[in-house]
Amino acid sequence: MSSLVIPKDGDEFKCGESIKLRVETDPHPGVKQLGVAVRIEPCECWCYADGQHGGVLYSGEFKPYYTNGRPELNYHDTFEVTIPHLFAKGNAVISVAHSALVGYSKKYHYDTTSVTIHMK
Repeated sequence: MSSLVIPKDGDEFKCGESIKLRVETDPHPGVKQLGVAVRIEPCECWCYADGQHGGVLYSGEFKPYYTNGRPELNYHDTFEVTIPHLFAKGNAVISVAHSALVGYSKKYHYDTTSVTIHMK
């Protein structure tokens, strides 16, 4: 199971700003990471994260690691993404979809996580 650790719910960003994302997962042996996709969607009245608005910020490899000398950082990978210049101001949701093959039988695993941010 993955979690989006950075940014946090309620963080504020500007359109066009580059931000760092940190996605954590459990370090299970026998897991083959397939990748992640990161989306951002505006929230007018509600944050649905329905995939119908906004756009993809990142889609590709997910190669989690430990950072030497930083035990507070769990098994994670980081990504630098840029919020689109013309993105709507107000609340937005950043969602991460993560997929992997698990165990000897390589059972497909999929999970999602999201945070709500504010665009200034």
